[in-house]
Amino acid sequence: MFLNFIKDSHIYKELTKKVIEFNLLVITKKQIDVSINLLPSDIIDEDVLRFLLSIGKDIRKKITIELLESEDVKTYPVLRKKIEILKDAGYSIA
Repeated sequence: MFLNFIKDSHIYKELTKKVIEFNLLVITKKQIDVSINLLPSDIIDEDVLRFLLSIGKDIRKKITIELLESEDVKTYPVLRKKIEILKDAGYSIA
């Protein structure tokens, strides 16, 4: 419920990045693969996409991005393009 209140603010985007950063620490310290749940709007967001692409390729291959279905997607072609960019960059998408 909390996330619904901040969804349209800059705080949500920063929180999303912090969650990703936390998972990067887990990957580095524990040497394990992780899954990160993201909304379609997170994938479409250019800042979040740039942030994901800035992560080293050796780390990207340890991350599976799970696309949540709790949000209606209005721009499927854009979402598909962003997913392909992430796949080409080495991410697994679930």
